[in-house]
Amino acid sequence: MKWYIFAANGDNATGYGPCNAGPCFTEPMKLEKTLSGYWIISPFLNSGAFTTFAPGIYTIAGGDEWGDLVLLHFAAT
Repeated sequence: MKWYIFAANGDNATGYGPCNAGPCFTEPMKLEKTLSGYWIISPFLNSGAFTTFAPGIYTIAGGDEWGDLVLLHFAAT
């Protein structure tokens, strides 16, 4: 795809690119991922340990160099 247009107030995106004159597709954009824990890495000890999520509510924050920020909340059961 060369570019995407995201619909306002929703999760639908239309993809444009090497298709015919019209859009290539329009469909919901989503990501489903199963996570069970996280790694704690110790560069000084040259080792790491995997820790499973305890049941509860978690928040992931991500940002980029343009100042955009995204927050994702999930529940571990």
